[in-house]
Amino acid sequence: MKHSANSIFAAGTAEGLTASAIHAVIATGSAFLVELRQRAADTRRAAIDPSLTGEFVAKALKSASELDFEAIRTEEAIARLQERASEREAIERADRNHAAFEDARRLRDAAVEAVRSYPNLASKIVTALGQLQEADRAVKAANASIPDGEERLEFAEAIARGVPIYKAEIEGLAATVRLTGFGADGTFRPLWPLRVGMMD
Repeated sequence: MKHSANSIFAAGTAEGLTASAIHAVIATGSAFLVELRQRAADTRRAAIDPSLTGEFVAKALKSASELDFEAIRTEEAIARLQERASEREAIERADRNHAAFEDARRLRDAAVEAVRSYPNLASKIVTALGQLQEADRAVKAANASIPDGEERLEFAEAIARGVPIYKAEIEGLAATVRLTGFGADGTFRPLWPLRVGMMD
């Protein structure tokens, strides 16, 4: 495709171009500018030959002058496209910032709802841990005096987690979980303190 200052400027000012696309056009224009300058220099260099006719030299100088002027117009096109690219970059940066801000807002709002549900969830966990502790005490007592024909009872957590009995005893949830809640005044309060007795 034959380039010109006009075609380069038109390509770089088309609707809907991204900053990256405009920079690609600028790169094409810059390469064309180098070509124009080289062609103008080569034309002048050829016209220096004293064996050439005056008519040929005049045509060569006219051609070199036209190439120089096209180079000037191409430089101007590139300068204007660089301004356009900078403007587009600013718009795209603002769009990214706005999108990131809205993403942060959505994440914040989702977190608000999650935290609001925490007291209810924590209450259920506390209830479950209390049931676990009560069941553990009952199982330990029952296993201390197993009726004839019965086998040793497994602990509730061992069954629920699918781990050996000793694992549930050493790394049990009731012994390792610590839950904190918050009151209406925003202060924290313990819901389930860490128990170390089962780990001794």
